[in-house]
Amino acid sequence: MSLDYLVGNNTVIVKDKKIVERIEAIATMPDDEQKQLFNVIDALIRDYKTKLSYK
Repeated sequence: MSLDYLVGNNTVIVKDKKIVERIEAIATMPDDEQKQLFNVIDALIRDYKTKLSYK
């Protein structure tokens, strides 16, 4: 266990280049468009987790 983990400095390193590119594109969007996008993403994640819980 690292010191960073113990003090709560848990930086996630994304290794998938496509994910990084998408995150960078989202960061350039206006706040209202980011909010809409995150609402869709959150709904998809929620639905995916629900589907997994029924397996």
